[in-house]
Amino acid sequence: MNFLNGDVDHGRRKALLGGAALVGLTSTGTLTACGTSSTASSSNSGGGTAGGGSGYDGTIQVTGSTFSNGSGTSVQLRGASIQNYALAMILGSTDASGGVTGGNDQAHGPNLSVLSKWKMNAIRIGINEASWLGYECYTTHANGDGVTGWINPSPASGASSYRQQIIDQIAALNSIGCYAVLTLAYSNPGRSAPLGQDFMANQDNSIACWQSIAQTLGYPNGTALKKNGGTVDDRSVLFELYNEPAMYGEDAVNWGMLMNGGFYGHGYYANYYGALGLPFTSVFPFPCTAPAGPGFIPGEIVTVGGNTVGQILCYYQNSTQGLPSSGSRFLHIYNQASSNAPYIASGSTVTGSISGTTAVVTGAYGWFVAGHSQMLSAIRATGAWNPCLLSGDQYNQDLSGWAAYAPSDATPPAAYGGPGWTPQIAACWHPYPSSSYISGAAVASGGSGYSVGDTILLPMPEAGPAANSVYWQAQLKVTAVSGTSVSAVQINPYTGGTPGLAGGNAGQFSSHQSGQGLLGGAYCNLFLPPGPVPQESSSGRGTGASFKLSFTDTRGNGWPNQVFWRQVVDLKRSRNVPVVVTEAGEHYGKGVSGSPWMAALTSWCDANDISLIGYAYTPSDGWIDLNGGDFGVIDGDDRPTPGYGAFMYAWFTGHGP
Repeated sequence: MNFLNGDVDHGRRKALLGGAALVGLTSTGTLTACGTSSTASSSNSGGGTAGGGSGYDGTIQVTGSTFSNGSGTSVQLRGASIQNYALAMILGSTDASGGVTGGNDQAHGPNLSVLSKWKMNAIRIGINEASWLGYECYTTHANGDGVTGWINPSPASGASSYRQQIIDQIAALNSIGCYAVLTLAYSNPGRSAPLGQDFMANQDNSIACWQSIAQTLGYPNGTALKKNGGTVDDRSVLFELYNEPAMYGEDAVNWGMLMNGGFYGHGYYANYYGALGLPFTSVFPFPCTAPAGPGFIPGEIVTVGGNTVGQILCYYQNSTQGLPSSGSRFLHIYNQASSNAPYIASGSTVTGSISGTTAVVTGAYGWFVAGHSQMLSAIRATGAWNPCLLSGDQYNQDLSGWAAYAPSDATPPAAYGGPGWTPQIAACWHPYPSSSYISGAAVASGGSGYSVGDTILLPMPEAGPAANSVYWQAQLKVTAVSGTSVSAVQINPYTGGTPGLAGGNAGQFSSHQSGQGLLGGAYCNLFLPPGPVPQESSSGRGTGASFKLSFTDTRGNGWPNQVFWRQVVDLKRSRNVPVVVTEAGEHYGKGVSGSPWMAALTSWCDANDISLIGYAYTPSDGWIDLNGGDFGVIDGDDRPTPGYGAFMYAWFTGHGP
């Protein structure tokens, strides 16, 4: 999940779902019942899963295909991500919080008393590489003089405060028996402000960020560890190297670059999805010679042969040694009014319209990706032993190439002084449910009392085989009547909240585009209605109509779907590595009971000794709406959200020590 303002990830949508029952999968892939109850079985109560209980003792390590604590007892990580926006630089202060969201003071971490009540043993925190490293960076936001805004006005002091906030959060979590998972969630090449996650980590900044994190929190040399005079339990931190990679291209190219890095011939995002109200921008780094002149001014128009080609966001030279990008120079250029790449031929001289600075472009645009193996090597080079979680492709929903391409971690860190070294890596995974959008509706029964123009809302049922099967409620518009019976309808965009009532969160319930055009709703692809669907309410006086729905076929597509869960277990066995679900979630909302996707997923995780960290502790700003919200387990009053949150509370506490 993009950690910024609850934006749902590019390229797919994390479906919003409530429910009552679903099926689980055993390690062999056979279907097993998984009913509405979210209480752990008696064999697990009080002691955790078959794979072990909470087990917190300040140490987490990889032991074969599972995690264990300092005494060798198997540990299943269970917890949630917290919304640490990590944007002190944008706010112009040293407070990284952005305020309090749903009981989570983000400058100091989540409410510890709430976490203790929920009996979580792991919390995941997103890291912003610019905030951690404290470098100057820029947005495409124009100031009064028309140039790009400098949004990190005091980087050194901001970094010191930001790092200390992260350290304080981890120490506080340790105090209640929680491990910490740090994930690189905000990154951008060059000196572009990382306002969200990009396609992948970058060699410009991400490797240096992980080196610094490992020097601070890596065991045994980390300066923040108790053994070295700090406050953090010595071996309590795991490193998730990148939140959600999303590479383009053929699979082999994707996986090779994802794990090993390389030159990536694409632009990247700045002002990620309108962050902070700034316009979405694509930026294209062009390799270039050393600039001649006083230096480019961020935001100034740049020209080639007197013709405008765009604006410059930043100029950057990578001085990190030992990388393919070492010594490389790039001009990061964007078009103010377009997301298209500017055309600049190799050999062209680019001139700054204000500064007069020039540079010669030496090739096609792109940037250097930092692969998992490069980041892992950088961490191990500091001497850090910490478990490292390596993600998959397609926003970490696809693990198909993990076994073939992931590094082995077989070489111990320099000066390793422990027992026989065993690889300290694991696979992490984000299995969100997918949906099937309505592509057509035919009248099954016309009812009576309708007029042309009436709207008909289809239900989010509370019982029966399709209970809570709707992600977004579907609305139809009457286009023809026979007498007062409905004879024809069209799918109508729906922006309501609770069924039959006005209001709600328009961002959650708006219509969506697909190959079928505007759609009025979407159903869980595991719960497509088996027969005619009756109306729930009508804007007119009509009653009694029902409809046969057709759907876009998304069933079986993508690794999160249950047909692929057996392959995840096979990965665990074939590579002898743990698997951690570091994000998963489900729709919550008023009147929703149960959580069918999470019921199946948690049951499967328990059966196969797989750790699970849900998304998210609290919903993002703007998504706290019990009429339909986005993946929050705890609402603004520190209570479980209806449906998803209530189920997860029972799962956590049913296992808890």
